[in-house]
Amino acid sequence: MNLQSPFKYHSSGFTLVELMTTLSIATILMLVALPSMSSFFSNNKLAQRANDIVSSLHFARSTALSREATISLCASSDQLSCNGSLDWSEGWLVWVDSNSDSNLNNGEEILYVNDLNAQPNAIVLDAGNTISFSSTGMNNIAPGTRINFNICEAAGSTGRLISLGITGNPAITSQICI
Repeated sequence: MNLQSPFKYHSSGFTLVELMTTLSIATILMLVALPSMSSFFSNNKLAQRANDIVSSLHFARSTALSREATISLCASSDQLSCNGSLDWSEGWLVWVDSNSDSNLNNGEEILYVNDLNAQPNAIVLDAGNTISFSSTGMNNIAPGTRINFNICEAAGSTGRLISLGITGNPAITSQICI
């Protein structure tokens, strides 16, 4: 004779205690991970801005060599003209400087436009407002000096410094923003 009950239940779910424990552990892990994710995204954004500038500098230099012409870069807030500023946070232009005067004149060909509107990083050039590369690949800064792009989000945070010498090869280093 079989004495098993016909009302036997087989549970395949989770109890309320198990679900609450899992949610508590997940919440604690998220609270620990979120600050480091914020730092990760911030560093990634700075690296992207630095790479944008470096690739524009490489593009200008290689184009100067291949076209045997003067190629210049300048800050631009409207992406149509140079604004004469040291602040490159709103974007920049790369153009064929046909008369080598470091000014974007009517009729000169714009090769590249970088539009950084609504980007939170400050990108500041420490000297001069135009960088020009001659047909030999050398730029317009004085021998023995360097020009620097400082890329920062806020004072006291870690930023990027792009340093450019007369040969036109940029170097990127980390810096503490002032």
